[in-house]
Amino acid sequence: MIVNINSDVFGTESNFQKLNHMFAFFEDEKHILFLNEDISETKWANSTSKTTREFCEVEFKNSIYSSARKINLKIDTENDLAKDIYSVYDAYILLQNNSIIFVENATSDGLFLSCIFNNFTECDDIKKGLKKRWITLHGVGGKNEFIKEINNELRKFRHETLPSEKYLRAIVIIDSDKKYPSEILSDTHASIIDYCDEKNIKHHVLEKREIENYLPVGVFASFPHNHQIVNSYLNLTNVQQSFYDFEKGFDGNKLSTLDINIQNLYTDLSVVDEQQLRVGFNKSFKNGFSSKKVLPQLFKHPSISRENLLENCEMQDDPEEIIEIIKKLEHLL
Repeated sequence: MIVNINSDVFGTESNFQKLNHMFAFFEDEKHILFLNEDISETKWANSTSKTTREFCEVEFKNSIYSSARKINLKIDTENDLAKDIYSVYDAYILLQNNSIIFVENATSDGLFLSCIFNNFTECDDIKKGLKKRWITLHGVGGKNEFIKEINNELRKFRHETLPSEKYLRAIVIIDSDKKYPSEILSDTHASIIDYCDEKNIKHHVLEKREIENYLPVGVFASFPHNHQIVNSYLNLTNVQQSFYDFEKGFDGNKLSTLDINIQNLYTDLSVVDEQQLRVGFNKSFKNGFSSKKVLPQLFKHPSISRENLLENCEMQDDPEEIIEIIKKLEHLL
């Protein structure tokens, strides 16, 4: 976070201990200090080390040349939530906490996100935050667990002065589970979104069905199983691939028996491809094959690039979805 501290704060001795801890965050680059004026000669600065005073001088000079930077947190002598101003005590609680990315499955979703981080240079600070453990990935174990797990985090602040959500920096990323583009999100999705909005927690529901649908088609060229169902999947259009259920296919049913919206989505499917895709990858490969375990590993494939990840989203309502996800994640820094 980019933090601005009112100079009045540095004249009150009761603030000094918390300020010392805060400046450890700034010196470690967990957060960025923005100064409107030189604080190197304040009462607090004179009580610190020469190294800290020199750090303050440098940060003041840096701030002069970066005045256009957006301030994320303002710290003053007391709270003024209407202006997003925090007291030293409450700001310290906020700054010391790590940010959280809530996902359904930390392993598979983690592979998807790591793929994005490794292919988009604008994610370098996010990668650093993860490496330093300033950002953590929290797998909740299923959609029905999101609200409970967020509540568990909020409960940690129940004895503080501000509403608990004022101390939490987090984002929820969740599969849409859509079977076709225009399908309305489930009641469970709606509950999670409403809850996040109430608590001012950022969220993102994937445009495609689930993370596996974001795999660029090139990764299937070296798929470890040479099978007709893979060829049939590759025969699908981008939109059809975006909503295909790798695990269950069409639940073994003929397309003609399914929802009319699903029929319309796959209207040009050949008889052979329909037969192959009907049962899904798990039953097609058999022998305990699990698309939920195998396919996310393909996000490590060397052929994946920024270009083909973006290209894979071109047929969506939001072709810049991955960029949008990155921008939402940036607020965690």
